[in-house]
Amino acid sequence: MVSEDRVANLNKEFRDACVDQRRRPWEAIRCYSEEFNTSVDISSDVAKVIFKWFEEHSKTGVHQVGSQYEAGYLRH
Repeated sequence: MVSEDRVANLNKEFRDACVDQRRRPWEAIRCYSEEFNTSVDISSDVAKVIFKWFEEHSKTGVHQVGSQYEAGYLRH
């Protein structure tokens, strides 16, 4: 299981590397997967801990995603 301290340390690394806040939970899952040489199911306890940590420690609304139409429209 991933510890909250480990996730906090990863977040600091990501922040120092200017990784976008929305990408950080996914990067943390990737790092966990590489570190333990295992795949991580999005519905697993590991992923839930990581997503919950980032939700609790990020600005409100950072991880909310609009509809695909809105996302496509805003990108152009």
